[in-house]
This record gives sequence, structure tokens and C-alpha cells, in this order.
Amino acid sequence: MAAFPQLRTGAICQFPLGRNVQFRTEVMQFGDGSEQRYRDFKNGLKEWVVGLNLLTEGELATIESFYWANGGAAGTFAFTDPFDGVLHPVCEFDASVRLVFESPGRGATQIVLRERR
Repeated sequence: MAAFPQLRTGAICQFPLGRNVQFRTEVMQFGDGSEQRYRDFKNGLKEWVVGLNLLTEGELATIESFYWANGGAAGTFAFTDPFDGVLHPVCEFDASVRLVFESPGRGATQIVLRERR
């Protein structure tokens, strides 16, 4: 499985960086109007908001190539959580990834990655 690319410094992200945990609850409604609720999966799914600023043209091209080589938003890859160093083997890109070329040789992006079950 492919792993999310590192920057030339060896880091996988820059600040600002955010991490959320998502839970999903299933609701079964019965004919008499009563409901039963249960958690859809045991642990929450992690989501990271990775800000990447002042990237070189090569770093931005590497991220773009990685995105397309892994099937875009439909593909999966491994991602190491920068907060605790845990490897999450099945992650995906959010549906919208935007790469911005700010000036010659410089670019930025903000990517949302999430764990997939």
C-alpha cells in the first residue's frame, strides 16, 4: 500500500494541523414508533486537516502525482498520524483537494484526509 508522501524536510505535514474523531450512530425505527440506536463501528474514525504552505514546486508536484496515482478521492493509502505516530493503513482523500501555485516555484494546499473502514 502506498504511503502519503513526505516533504523534503522529512515531515508529512506542517502547522496548522487539525485532527477530529467521527462517530456514526445507526437508528432503527420500529412500526410502533420506538427506536433502537447503536454505534455503527467500535472506535471513531479519525480525520486530519493537513495544511501545507510554502511548498516547492517539486513537493506540490509529488502530492499531485500521489493523488492521481492512488485513484484520487476513490483511492486508499497509508497515513502516519503526526500527533501520535500511529500508522493508519487505510485512509482516503476528501472529495475536494485544491493545489494552489502562489508564485514561481512556490505553492500551498490544504488537504482533508480520513480513515476508512
